[in-house]
Amino acid sequence: MSSHKSEVSHEPFVPGEGDPEPLGTAVTVIVGAILVYVVIILLQGVFYRTQEAEVARKTFGIPPQDLTLARSTQLEVLSSYRWLDQPRGVVRVPIDRAMELVIQESRALVTPSPAAMGNSDSHAAPLGGGSMAGEGHATPAESATAPHANAPHVTAPDGGAGH
Repeated sequence: MSSHKSEVSHEPFVPGEGDPEPLGTAVTVIVGAILVYVVIILLQGVFYRTQEAEVARKTFGIPPQDLTLARSTQLEVLSSYRWLDQPRGVVRVPIDRAMELVIQESRALVTPSPAAMGNSDSHAAPLGGGSMAGEGHATPAESATAPHANAPHVTAPDGGAGH
């Protein structure tokens, strides 16, 4: 067996020999922190650009086929005439025309009668066109629900009843 002696240096410790430079360490830490900060800012920019592009694609992109078909069907219903019950004279009219008819009817209902115009106590004519509900004229509720004579019954595009 051979004896192996470990060599131990008995030289005295001198500070600064073999230790890292404090200035170099500080510079490395500062440069590393700046680089990490810059990378984080760049990644945020990429994220926000990608997010904006995705939102724009989903908001303004080509709509799915089901949605396009549903919209075209709804537009067809809202802009076409159709018999709903021909024997009773129930017709579906385009929404624009239905709004015009409602405006015309509301104007006809609030037109003051000559008797109401001569009455100084009244500030507005009653809905129904007459001065009193009991004088052979329909009350506002009856006017709103009763169909007009010789007029086809018009329904709203959703199938609800109107005049």
